[in-house]
Amino acid sequence: AVHAACRYLDEGDLYRPTLDPLIRVRVEAYQKFKDRVGFKPNPKFTECPQHSHVYSVGTTPDREGQSNKWPAVIVEIKTGTFEDWWAIQTAIQDICLPTSPHGKRFRMAVELRDDGEPAVHEFRERSDYSVALGAISTYHWKLNHGLVKPKGG
Repeated sequence: AVHAACRYLDEGDLYRPTLDPLIRVRVEAYQKFKDRVGFKPNPKFTECPQHSHVYSVGTTPDREGQSNKWPAVIVEIKTGTFEDWWAIQTAIQDICLPTSPHGKRFRMAVELRDDGEPAVHEFRERSDYSVALGAISTYHWKLNHGLVKPKGG
């Protein structure tokens, strides 16, 4: 419900009085984040599945866009507490999105806390891409050796 409300906010079609108070406070945190960094999501890639034919992997980024500071940025919206693997998730998203004319995208997660404040987690380690590709390769190796079942299979 939080993701849907944030999408309506991005589209300018959110009617706040109808929101549950627990959702409203998280949407307010997202609005604060957007205002503070000047984030403008690209609706073409908002929660739109992406696929890399080169690496045979797919993902669905929450947001891709630009901000006052970064010409190309991936924003993952989270309502739980910080997890290290979010860095790998955003690296995979960057791999799957069409190439940006600005090069690799800046990657971050914004944790929408229930106190109405956003907690921004920036992912700057270039090695996240190597880890992501290693995880993808390991999955395909296991799949090819019958150690995991294909998704949906």
